Amino acid sequence: MNILVLNSSGKKERSRSFKVAKAFIEGLKENKYLKEEKNIYEVHLFDKNINSCIGCYNCWKNDGKCIQHDDMDDLLFRYLEADIVIWIFPLTFYGFPSKMRCAIERLLPIFTAKMAPREDGGYIHLNRYETKRKREIFISTCGFPSEINNYEGVKKVIKIMHPNNSDYIFCSEGSIFEVDKFSNIINRYLKKVTIAGREFSFENGLDNKSKKRLSEQLLPEDLYMAKSNSDDYWLNF
Repeated sequence: MNILVLNSSGKKERSRSFKVAKAFIEGLKENKYLKEEKNIYEVHLFDKNINSCIGCYNCWKNDGKCIQHDDMDDLLFRYLEADIVIWIFPLTFYGFPSKMRCAIERLLPIFTAKMAPREDGGYIHLNRYETKRKREIFISTCGFPSEINNYEGVKKVIKIMHPNNSDYIFCSEGSIFEVDKFSNIINRYLKKVTIAGREFSFENGLDNKSKKRLSEQLLPEDLYMAKSNSDDYWLNF
């Protein structure tokens, strides 16, 4: 089983979202439902040269061959070969960060110009390849006290792109990852994430129990707000 991990945080290994993803991956390694040998390939997108899609549609005219040749050549191959793709990102202006958005747009060669109706309404471009079924997992943290009016746009995009094969783990109040006195709270949360990875099903994704556990707030909102709004708090970043 090939697991492709794409981290779009500029903090790379220091990223809070990456720490959550690593906990989930530890669970996947112990997962009794995923019995195949797991080949995990981690990529920090900020280490890669990935140009923006220029919308020339050369890939649609020439059998999926992009006119640009950069690190996306290798990543596109690895994406096609992956059984599980884990996208890691900090919530940025209520959406995906630019580096991640750039990589997603460069997946255009996977599709063709031909369109077909979607089961849930609207239309979709047909896939160029007889690709294996894969699960797409999106893992993110943000500094807001809750998901409300923050992650709705991202959730909608994920649902449109991957209506039947996606899962997400979104952790609000992520700023406390850097506060030593809250380390016990963070460690308990990361253990829940590891359990979620251990119980993850390739067919059905995260179960409802895992979703409920992972949606619980780390701190009461008023306490988190008081800490976040203190004058010296952001000097620690």
